[in-house]
Amino acid sequence: MAEAVLEKAICAACGVDVREGTQFCYNCGKPVPNGLESTVVPAELSGNADPGSNIENDDKIETNDKAEKLAAAATERKRSRVGQRKPKKVIWEEPGAASNRMFILVCLLITVIAGALVFLMVFMK
Repeated sequence: MAEAVLEKAICAACGVDVREGTQFCYNCGKPVPNGLESTVVPAELSGNADPGSNIENDDKIETNDKAEKLAAAATERKRSRVGQRKPKKVIWEEPGAASNRMFILVCLLITVIAGALVFLMVFMK
């Protein structure tokens, strides 16, 4: 008797399937503990079954094939994401002297305006 086991990690709070290695549920946002709850779905395939259960075996085989296809597709997606990561180059350049002058002028202008407002509020009641 052959047995195929498909493990699905689920969120304890909302019951939604959770990706492997995640810390938070994408559906409810609650933290997922390291020991994920997993549901085990056994698919039993037996060669010596009565003729009436052939339909059930076919359904189990189809379910098993679908599970294998889903698992294969998931691994391909995972590989493609890993392959697309590219390092970013960050080049630091010193700012020019003109930007420092502009900053000082803007600060002085704001200080003069604030001083004028204080003068008007205190002496021009």
